[in-house]
Amino acid sequence: RNTNIPVNEKRYQRLQAKKKSAYEMVRSSEYPVITMEPEMKQVLNLWLEWTRCIVREERPQDFLPRFGIDGRTMQEIRKELLDKAGDNESLPSMSDKDDEAARDDDDI
Repeated sequence: RNTNIPVNEKRYQRLQAKKKSAYEMVRSSEYPVITMEPEMKQVLNLWLEWTRCIVREERPQDFLPRFGIDGRTMQEIRKELLDKAGDNESLPSMSDKDDEAARDDDDI
């Protein structure tokens, strides 16, 4: 079997699918083109950078302060505020069951 078949080079180049440029892809898209507000661009860039930090297995407590965001949880912030107030022994309970159990103990 002869696999060495001559090919017309010009015809072969015409049949090759050309890669579309970004402009051509936008023009052929079914979605309309809209402008992006600067705030939206900033949010998307932050999201992209945070995703990269998470992929690098960084902890949010470590990388969020670089972006001006406190990397602590609400529980950590609350505990710090209570420590500053000096009321470290009596933290309010977070569930109704604990409140009911405390009331039952007081009744006995």
